[in-house]
Amino acid sequence: MNTLTTSAFSKTFAFVAIVIFLISGHSAISKSFPTGYFGIRGSAAIAASRFGTIYSPALTYQSGRNTMSFGATMQKKDKFSLSGFQLTYEFTLLDPLLHSDCNLEWFELYSFLHLGYHNRVFLGKQVCDEENICNKELKTDPAQLKLKAIEGYAGFGFRVKLYKNLKWFNVIGIGGYDVLGSTKGLFYSNYSAGIMVKTGLSYQFEKRQRGSY
Repeated sequence: MNTLTTSAFSKTFAFVAIVIFLISGHSAISKSFPTGYFGIRGSAAIAASRFGTIYSPALTYQSGRNTMSFGATMQKKDKFSLSGFQLTYEFTLLDPLLHSDCNLEWFELYSFLHLGYHNRVFLGKQVCDEENICNKELKTDPAQLKLKAIEGYAGFGFRVKLYKNLKWFNVIGIGGYDVLGSTKGLFYSNYSAGIMVKTGLSYQFEKRQRGSY
């Protein structure tokens, strides 16, 4: 991806992130929320950074339309290893428990902001295969490189109620990544923009009641 394209994606991501943040922040300030509830979730994501599938067990806290999630990130190489952590903020746009006239009691729509930091992450298998095949001057094994990186994405997602407080969620967002170190000698780009897709399951420990806020 050339510099102009990367710059355009970066500006688009920044704009989307700011808009979602301002809308969510205004709603959080202008409305009063009930007591919050803790929960847990597990997810698997693939992003523009091409680190392969990143798994994340996380703790969540939900209050009204707002949900905060903080968890570790893990990557499977020979075995699962800790790669870093991530923070996600979600603002629910459609919540049947907050809209008494909503007939879709099993469906929720939301926007999100996602930030991640990897302290020890490896390149994905596909990237390594490409480097080994196409990079004739390769002097290092790309599969053994331990990298540090930051990632940020903004977008939308939906939740589907499976059973009581158990939900299946899916998201897609646009953003980018920046590797904090050298990958000299590789075709792999240290920074770029693209999309992130994620799926997972979440469980809320307390049951909220339908109401109007």
